[in-house]
Amino acid sequence: MSLALAADGIGLPRSATVCVCVVTKRFMGTDGTGLVACGLEGDATMLGGTKGNPVVDLCSLDVACARWDLLEAGVAKKIHPVEEPGLRRSEDLASARAMRFHVLLAVRDEADIVDQCLRNQLTWADAIHVFDTGSLDETWEIVLQVASEDKRIIPLAKDSVFFSEKRLRGWMFHRARRRMRDGDWFLRADADEFHHISPREFVRTRMRPHETVAYHQYYDFHLTVPEVQDWEQGRETLADRGRSIEERRRWFTVGPYSEPRLCRYRATMQWPETVSFPYNAGYLAVKRLPIRHYPHRDPVQLDRRCRLRALMMNEPENACNRHWNQANWNSLIRPSGTPLQYWKPGTELPEPQFTNHLAPWPRRVAQRALHAWLLALMDRFRTGYSMAAYPRCIPVDLKNRLAAELSGNTGVWQASFG
Repeated sequence: MSLALAADGIGLPRSATVCVCVVTKRFMGTDGTGLVACGLEGDATMLGGTKGNPVVDLCSLDVACARWDLLEAGVAKKIHPVEEPGLRRSEDLASARAMRFHVLLAVRDEADIVDQCLRNQLTWADAIHVFDTGSLDETWEIVLQVASEDKRIIPLAKDSVFFSEKRLRGWMFHRARRRMRDGDWFLRADADEFHHISPREFVRTRMRPHETVAYHQYYDFHLTVPEVQDWEQGRETLADRGRSIEERRRWFTVGPYSEPRLCRYRATMQWPETVSFPYNAGYLAVKRLPIRHYPHRDPVQLDRRCRLRALMMNEPENACNRHWNQANWNSLIRPSGTPLQYWKPGTELPEPQFTNHLAPWPRRVAQRALHAWLLALMDRFRTGYSMAAYPRCIPVDLKNRLAAELSGNTGVWQASFG
């Protein structure tokens, strides 16, 4: 059968990237080497091939069809792997299969940004798992609305719980892993984060095949004195939230702090509620995943954020109050210019060469060996997430205080400006 006809029969577009396998095929009574386009899911059977064939390379379907036609005509007896611009040669089966990307997104009172966040993530993510930790604005309703438009958004729950990288993210991972398979990638994300390079592109172009965990590189965008003055004088209002955040906030600093964000999934890995990332998650990439971070978007949002964090931090039951550092919103306003840097949307950001996330080289060599051969064995001795574990619920009295403090505060803030 013609490869082109077979592809047309299953609706595979000619522009699709396919992985190519070597198979033995008989042409007029003699053995020859043929091609099977496995498709993005790595399933060679859909085009008449056999699973388990060694992968030669990645190419466009048009190129694969041309090679097949040559073989059918008896012109070629052997196929040589061909590198094409923009397509990386497969070094192992996992890199040739379609990588799926799963986002673990925790949100709270971020109605001004969550729609932009979700639609940005939908440009590269295969599944976005969302947990709302008790929003008092329209955040959850926006999540549900976008989810009704795109089934890749999976609303997990809305519940008034304390944020925790351990109990909350671990619970989210435990639910999301039901949809994951070996070789997929998952990442922790917040609603005020926008990936400057999509994780899919980052894995393809910035990570080596043996690197399976990436730390993040923050570019923290700040609210400046002139921007606050624009609010005071009415040149910027709540209506400007309809504009993209990258147009509204341009001044940033490069953050030195980093933590693991992106990880390749394996079925044996364990993430119990006692740790903030899976045990022995993987071998660290040298490059960091660049993220534009917008925690301070306008005076109304920043004032509300500080009120929320002040109440959370003072709650004795909040074991995660280190994360919720409180400060008066006015103290977070920065003058424009040095040491801030200006970014024009569509241009590159500086790439700092931080290495403080990497272990010294002797230890890194040992880690490489362990992650190459012993991970599955090590996973067997790790505890998993307890079925009874759940993020810690916010007490009723604190929920009432939050509602009283945060409800309607937008109008109060605006009145104070005039």
